[in-house]
Amino acid sequence: MARVSSYNGRNVLGSDGRALGRVNAVLFHASEPRVVGVQIDPGAVLGVIDRKPSFALLPDLALSEDRMAFQLSDTRLPRDGAGERALGFSWDDSVIWQRMPVRSEDGGEVGTVHDVTFDAETGAVTLLRVSGGAMGDVAVGRLEVPGELVRGFDGEAVVVLPGYADITAEGGAAKVV
Repeated sequence: MARVSSYNGRNVLGSDGRALGRVNAVLFHASEPRVVGVQIDPGAVLGVIDRKPSFALLPDLALSEDRMAFQLSDTRLPRDGAGERALGFSWDDSVIWQRMPVRSEDGGEVGTVHDVTFDAETGAVTLLRVSGGAMGDVAVGRLEVPGELVRGFDGEAVVVLPGYADITAEGGAAKVV
């Protein structure tokens, strides 16, 4: 299983081992609870001129031999159009869940997305870690919602099924006492 937090900031290499950029964000399907790809920041030309980000489909990323970076099958960053054709929608329609509000299907506020665990091959969400804010995390810990209770994104928030309320938060000072 993979975590969004382990993808963000990781180097991306071409098939020749040359650095192409860093993962800037993990991208989720517009409505389904699954990762579709990553946004890659290629860095600035000569450290001065910003370049637009590039996008790679999740299946196009493989861990490098030393497991410290991702390696693409090409020597260059992928073109946006190829990924969009494979997905059937524009990269602009994908969603970055990091720090997104989490709401119950019945409308109740749950917290914000802290991290997400997903299947690195299929992109399916397996665990959603929800933060209740700094004070809530310290007091009662973070809520870990199983993937089967995650409905997806509704245009405003990540939605979980009402059964999340039966889950006990992990960590926090209350657990120590």
